[in-house]
Amino acid sequence: MTEQSSVTFSPKGGFCFISTVLDMQLQLPIQITPALKLERASDAQIQIIKPCLEENLGTMRISHSDRYEFQCTEIKEDNCTRYERTPLATEDWRYYILTFVGNNYQSHQFFYIADLVFPHIISFASYLTSEEFGQGNIMGAGSDK
Repeated sequence: MTEQSSVTFSPKGGFCFISTVLDMQLQLPIQITPALKLERASDAQIQIIKPCLEENLGTMRISHSDRYEFQCTEIKEDNCTRYERTPLATEDWRYYILTFVGNNYQSHQFFYIADLVFPHIISFASYLTSEEFGQGNIMGAGSDK
């Protein structure tokens, strides 16, 4: 007879990465419901999110993380349009997350509603954590790739 170990999978919360690039001028975090908050991702959460972004490089091989870390300005000259990229200060990076308590049912409901208006706020990656509101250790992850 072999000895089996039993591991209990019981995340208490998590977070969803908001992949829509937003320029929020809000004081965060914002409590949306008792179980949902809109927050700026922490440095540790950004390090978890970035590899997921880099897995899906575009055809021009431009890092997707640039969209969150640089400001692009359109410059029209004569008959040409060019774009100038300016790095944002780290505290101004646009990595936003929706954090939750319990399972991510309420976050899914939020994204169904947020997809009805412009700009469409979407998420393609979610993470389950050992503590509420995306805190603690990552216990699981999922994505819509």
